[in-house]
Amino acid sequence: MNGIRLYRTGALALFVALVALIASSGGGTTAELPRILSISPDAQEWTTFKARFVRPDGRVVDTYNGDVSHTESQGFGMLFAAAFDDRETFERIWTWTDANLRWEGTWLHAWRYVPGNATPVPDANNATDGDLFIAWALARAAQRWHEPLYAEAARRIARDVRRLLVTEVGGRVVLLPGFNGFETGERVTVNLSYYVFPAIEAIIGIDPAPVWSSVRRDGLELIEDARFGHWGLSPDWLQIAPTGEIRPAADRPARFGYDAVRIPLYLVWAGLGTPERLRLYRGFWQEHWQEKRQPGWASLDGRSVAPYEASNGLRSIGLIVDVAMGGGWSGEALPGITAQDDYYSASLILLSRIAVADLLRQSGTRGL
Repeated sequence: MNGIRLYRTGALALFVALVALIASSGGGTTAELPRILSISPDAQEWTTFKARFVRPDGRVVDTYNGDVSHTESQGFGMLFAAAFDDRETFERIWTWTDANLRWEGTWLHAWRYVPGNATPVPDANNATDGDLFIAWALARAAQRWHEPLYAEAARRIARDVRRLLVTEVGGRVVLLPGFNGFETGERVTVNLSYYVFPAIEAIIGIDPAPVWSSVRRDGLELIEDARFGHWGLSPDWLQIAPTGEIRPAADRPARFGYDAVRIPLYLVWAGLGTPERLRLYRGFWQEHWQEKRQPGWASLDGRSVAPYEASNGLRSIGLIVDVAMGGGWSGEALPGITAQDDYYSASLILLSRIAVADLLRQSGTRGL
């Protein structure tokens, strides 16, 4: 396919880029977009994911980490089930999540479940991205299946996130990664990949409190400002001082890794992927694509990169960002789930495919 140069942003950019790719490949119609992206019309990728990672009781397992479950995995599973119109599986996942992880007296959820432990929920702290995914999945399910109980649960989770997990530091309104352990007198620690912008956009519609707009605005500013290392990339974990100074969290590896890689996907998905916000991610990937590789992480205190290749899930995000930035299409389809993909890689693959399908649907083009 011939290359294209389109310097536009967000959902429109991705749609226009893909339409141009069809034209440059010698014709075709917009109905061919799902085929070019290898989005299975029979939902085979979801069938594969369910068979490998969703237990009969509705627990979604992280096969890389001893088959534990987390609110992230439960929220991902619910989102996938809603996207593929699988209400039976959605209900099983939500019922298990609500029964086993929800905090008594609130609508937040304990972040991890360890099967076989005498205390399967050893840490009652929540993970904010998991709660956002659960709320977003419930909101999508409520709209898809006209179920008011799902909508009410989504509103209650959103309310408790803004009530218990939003704070101010250094002149910014920030989203705490969890209820406990992220605030001291010297700093607040945040995870920029927990700003799930398409979820926040949906939540603004069901819980229209003004603070959500502040969370979105200041989250975007943090992403623009928190650029470190040789490639100017986002850290997995960021600390913010009361003075407003920001730096990679001192108690964690200073890396653009498995968390931060989701940031550009969420930006594109929410229509917030401006060239300025995406260019440094793309620049890092392009530099290594020239060497026929994509490392799994990059150090932010030097030029070292992972000695191993990125998973198919991480590659999916790089491909989407390249197209959204007007980089053309290499001819490589978004990867499908293979036997080598663990839970997290398979999840990133499905998130990427659903993001593209959402963008196509918003453009009036057939998708999932």
